[in-house]
Amino acid sequence: MIAKQFKNQSFRSTLDYVLGKEKANIIDSNMGGSTPRQLAKEFGASRRLRSNLQRACGHIILSIPHRSADHEKGEYHEHLDDEQYVAIAQRWLKEMKFLGERLHQSQYVIARHHDTDHEHIHIIASRIRMDSSVVSDSWDYRRSEVVVRQLEKEFGLSAAPCSSERVATRVKEELGIEAAVSHRAAQTQKQKHHTSLKPPVTQLLADVIDAATVDQPTVTQLIGRLQQQGVVVHPQFSTQGNFKEAIAFEMDGVKVAGWKLGKAYSFPGLQSWRGVNYDSERDLLALKRAAAGQLVELPTEQLLVKTEAADLNASEDVTSTTSSTHCPDTQIIEVAANTPTLLPDSEPEHLHKISIANVEHQQDVWGKLSEPPALRNTTDEEQQLRAAELLKIAVPVGVEFINRLYRTTGQTSYRFQHAILEKQDSELVFTHFERGELFRVEIKRTNSGQLTYQPVRVGFVSFEDISRWQKMQKLLEVEQMHQRQEQQVELD
Repeated sequence: MIAKQFKNQSFRSTLDYVLGKEKANIIDSNMGGSTPRQLAKEFGASRRLRSNLQRACGHIILSIPHRSADHEKGEYHEHLDDEQYVAIAQRWLKEMKFLGERLHQSQYVIARHHDTDHEHIHIIASRIRMDSSVVSDSWDYRRSEVVVRQLEKEFGLSAAPCSSERVATRVKEELGIEAAVSHRAAQTQKQKHHTSLKPPVTQLLADVIDAATVDQPTVTQLIGRLQQQGVVVHPQFSTQGNFKEAIAFEMDGVKVAGWKLGKAYSFPGLQSWRGVNYDSERDLLALKRAAAGQLVELPTEQLLVKTEAADLNASEDVTSTTSSTHCPDTQIIEVAANTPTLLPDSEPEHLHKISIANVEHQQDVWGKLSEPPALRNTTDEEQQLRAAELLKIAVPVGVEFINRLYRTTGQTSYRFQHAILEKQDSELVFTHFERGELFRVEIKRTNSGQLTYQPVRVGFVSFEDISRWQKMQKLLEVEQMHQRQEQQVELD
């Protein structure tokens, strides 16, 4: 079973989506209404208890697996009746602290959908309990995984793999259940709902790599085998020509960093999880040839002539997935509410979430493996123009980002997976862990409140860097527009 969690701003739009599906029906609720409009008004009672909580609407999807007849493991269905789904949903709500004694519980409605092959239910619950306390979202994805493993065992459902070794260890310690771990990254909503007849490139790449590493090859053998299957291998080298033990793969013109496929597909992960053998002296030549776009020739006996795992009918077993925002193509990064200055002295506000397009959960929206030296052949004038364009966009966005975080948590730095944005005295600094300091600027405000900045240091800037900050800028604008619209809807 898989549990997905979303934290939305609007109860009405979430209810419209869930209850507006064909054949959707309410199977349980502790509320009196039955239509989106009626239920939204009731949810408004709890929202008024904490009017400053931006994302008060909890939206949870619980689904069980399904395999079609053409699957390599054969057709498979799991089925639960409405009463069993109600029991599972109520248990989940209790374990996640939505339900307690008397007023220490949240309003909720549970609906069942019939629009997909796999059975699933939707839970819409207020994150504000009727005693005005707020349901904690601290580590809620991991806590939910533990709850789901327990429910799988109690209701005789097949177990989905855990998202990490840490969660699997906790399941073992708390429940005595041996749980598998998924070493592949979960698919994005866009990948799950693509309209082509092929699996997403990330799945195809992972399948090809799995087949190529079945006999624990050397790095040289792995590169040669992948090239044979039409996969372009991109080892990452520093500007000094040293191999950084980072790797990316490309198929059909789509380039993906190894770590984005899952922890078993980063360069260290290939060694730890797939048994790939690396020797710097032996494999360095093959790595350099691959980085230069050249083929690595191998003896015939070292090639894999057939890779069944790369077949288009690849496995669609249930894999553990992390929560994403409700809209397709998006994932979320936590930030805080808007503030006007770099060091405000007003009261903290509650965290809300901003949609970051096409980014896997807890992966670095700013991160990118360093570009190979060949892409750095730009003139000083070109670099100055890029730096000026980047700072014009990034500084206001970065200041707003840090202000929001400071206002709610008192922290002046935010760490992504591969980078950190922080305020150091009067300077705003953005540092990539592999590429170093992307920029450092001194921030000032005039008496009229206008933001000014003076570059202290700017690193190598690529077009990718600029496009990321442009995307963040647009998403901030869209988020503000949506807030205004949804506030107006709530008033109506």
